[in-house]
Amino acid sequence: MPESEYLNEDLPRFWRNSRAATEGVERRDRWEYGLYTDAHVTGEVREGLGPYALLNGLYFGSDAEHPSLILRVDDHVPPIVWNEVWAPNALHIEAAALLALALRIRCRSGGELRRFTKDDDQAGQPFGFPHRRPVLSLPRTTGPQPERPILPALIGRDADLTHAVDQLNIVVGLTPRQAVALIHAARAYEEALWVAESDPALSWLKLVNAVESAAGAWKSQKVDPVRSFVADKPDVAATIRAKGGDDVLEVVAHLFADLGGSTDRFLAFLEAFCTEPPDQRPGEDVQLDWSELEAALRQVYKCRSRNLHRAEPFPPPMLTSPLQRISDEAPMEVWPSPDGTFMLLQTFEYLVGEALRAWWRSLTNVPE
Repeated sequence: MPESEYLNEDLPRFWRNSRAATEGVERRDRWEYGLYTDAHVTGEVREGLGPYALLNGLYFGSDAEHPSLILRVDDHVPPIVWNEVWAPNALHIEAAALLALALRIRCRSGGELRRFTKDDDQAGQPFGFPHRRPVLSLPRTTGPQPERPILPALIGRDADLTHAVDQLNIVVGLTPRQAVALIHAARAYEEALWVAESDPALSWLKLVNAVESAAGAWKSQKVDPVRSFVADKPDVAATIRAKGGDDVLEVVAHLFADLGGSTDRFLAFLEAFCTEPPDQRPGEDVQLDWSELEAALRQVYKCRSRNLHRAEPFPPPMLTSPLQRISDEAPMEVWPSPDGTFMLLQTFEYLVGEALRAWWRSLTNVPE
């Protein structure tokens, strides 16, 4: 690996450390970090993950009050600062985000717990000063007035750490551009899951951001600008066609192609990588129509853009907990209302998560 990449602090630390270990760079230190999750963690990974190990913290609560798993890192890269817990691209923060995406769980690092020197130090030195427990707000699902969760699929979820190994091992072989896109997408996805129950509007923004991060690095087929313009602005397109014909419409569509590029990449990415609905689904009247996926996603992107750029609130149904009827196998995917049918956050989280994991797996065979 070229030295410029190895020392480039703008590149993901998790990727740099993986590559340095593969290249035989000497280990400097060994660190242990405490990671928090409300999932039920099982299994351990002590070898086969390069310079990393995932140790079970043997805490079986579901409140993220204690570190449920320990990330052990053989550090082969010079530190960015002496105390990495506040660094925006700290390795343990990136690792927690990758785990969150790989296992579809809420997972966040609290920082360092123990340091081992590169000498023959078997016990290590406790290093808890910079450690901070991340606070997770969860719905009250028991008691006289239980609250319905925004993301019911994550409540009480089992997470086998061994199931993350294959995807984590893909990272070391990525190009810098792919590694940056993956880490950015994973960070946004992790943040979306962590805040979903307390701030669903922010979760919507982060999930869209996760898709945009991945889609920007994904080389998809060229999108037809006319088709995109007609779908985005049907009334304007109809007026242009009526006044000037298809030739004028094509000129205008190409002029607006750059402005609509982000929407096109967002749609193309999700349609390419999330091709199957979930196994368990509610009744047809509250199912997402997979044949009309593009229209539903365009509505999501429009609501997101209005919230981000105009501070317009998301429609209330998009911030609502999904109901589940006794006769249904799963909670509702969309919420019908007098103002239209709106995708629910738990449905969009499924779409985004499945697409990102499929794209991640595809990176083993896709050159930059």
